Amino acid sequence: MRPKLVVVVLLVMSLSHTVSRGRPSDSTSTEWRNDEANLEVVRQFNQALEYIPFSSEHEGVLDQCPFRIDWSVGPNLPMSWKGGISGVFGSEIVLTGGGWEDGRAHTFSYDTKTAQYRDIAPAPVVTGFTQGAADERHVYLV
Repeated sequence: MRPKLVVVVLLVMSLSHTVSRGRPSDSTSTEWRNDEANLEVVRQFNQALEYIPFSSEHEGVLDQCPFRIDWSVGPNLPMSWKGGISGVFGSEIVLTGGGWEDGRAHTFSYDTKTAQYRDIAPAPVVTGFTQGAADERHVYLV
């Protein structure tokens, strides 16, 4: 079963690459990201997961895909960011650490219900290229 899954995933990725090689779509929110191609990758990945039996080697095991990926395109971050970490807290995703466009420390919270970002208290020091983790209550920066 694993070789089938790998082949299907590689096929999906190659098909999505051909979709995104052209000029950016009108639905693309930035010049470097093709939102339309990303949505197509998720659609094809879900189709591949529905096609592959999950229990071909084991009798009596659930034979349906146990999950489905839902993907939508939301607003861009208020400024460029890389090298940080994120954590999910209820309906909010906290983005912190890393390098921000203006070189200062920032922390943003994205509310998945309202699709809005808000600036919240950042770490007390500049946190370029951090590592970290999050649990249900805290974000840990290293």
